[in-house]
Amino acid sequence: MRQPVWIALPTAFVAVPIAYYCLLQSRLSNPSVVVLGFMLNIAATYWTPCDDYTVFMLIQGAVANSILLRYIEAGMLPRHVQRKWTFLEMIEFWINSDNQVVQKFRDESKSKGKRAVSVRMGRAVTHADRGFSFYLSYAINIAWNIVVYTFARTWFMKYPYHGESWFLWPINFDSVLQQVMFAVLMYSNLQMSYLLLKVPLTLIFGLPLAEWFASPFISTSLRDFWSHRWNMRIKSTLHTIAFLPTMNYLQSKSGKSASYLRPQDVAAFSAFLASALYHEIAVLQFCPGYPLGGSSAFFIIQGALCLLQIRVQKLTGYGVTWGKGYVYSVLGWFMTLSVLLFTSPMFALSFSGPITTSHLIPEQLVSFFERII
Repeated sequence: MRQPVWIALPTAFVAVPIAYYCLLQSRLSNPSVVVLGFMLNIAATYWTPCDDYTVFMLIQGAVANSILLRYIEAGMLPRHVQRKWTFLEMIEFWINSDNQVVQKFRDESKSKGKRAVSVRMGRAVTHADRGFSFYLSYAINIAWNIVVYTFARTWFMKYPYHGESWFLWPINFDSVLQQVMFAVLMYSNLQMSYLLLKVPLTLIFGLPLAEWFASPFISTSLRDFWSHRWNMRIKSTLHTIAFLPTMNYLQSKSGKSASYLRPQDVAAFSAFLASALYHEIAVLQFCPGYPLGGSSAFFIIQGALCLLQIRVQKLTGYGVTWGKGYVYSVLGWFMTLSVLLFTSPMFALSFSGPITTSHLIPEQLVSFFERII
């Protein structure tokens, strides 16, 4: 039976966090806490579905999808570290993949020469840093992304997404334009979830605000795109649950012996494999009936191309000893976006349905853009 909004929202965003915090403070082992946390989220999203589609998708995206990754990430930390969290520090970890307790533990481990179990993700904007310019920029970002999102969404209402190939045929202008509009729609969709959900939570609770995106479409290489600019919070989580465990394991087995692929390279590819699995689960969750395998192939290919970039740079010195400067940066930017566009249809085939038909649209803006298009 579907539940009204006034039951579904408190269940997902009040009852589940309180119950999970009680698990963190318990004497249960890490695996037990992770499994019980998963069960809590499944109960919140599938056993009590909401009768409002938009709210239901919000709950699935925020609780059943993103926070599940945080459960695994928290499970990589010692239990005594988790028990030190206050309730707000747990919320901060869910939002930013970091908090002061984790930072202190990370610094202490580093000073003792222990292997890393989590990664620092740069400086966050604290409550004291938020002046008039911050709020003005925030308001402009919201307005801009709503306009961009609505324009792209209205475009797909008039020209529905169609695609059968896993790769983009570059001489077909309509296909290129379709993939560009899909990229714009997806990026603005993710930005709105960040600006309208995560940022307000940090403002309400007075938490630091960590950067999620760093101008990804000016990336000059695939490594720059995936490692430094795209969805930094998910990157942090994948780094913690896949990259670091894999690298630590390989280093403990191989020591410093030479090999064709360094432990760091294999560990980086493992993060792409984890991302592939994560997105396949998302397809099953959000896109029932849509083809599987495309998103996995997309991330595996991206990982392989990043490894290829590492090898080419190591063999030729490109981008290290030569190949720097404005001209090479422009060339790298063009090649990066070309590769992303060429391989994007395999990702879009799985996610095009929910992304291009979502309901998060101001009707007045839709009517305005329908007249323009």
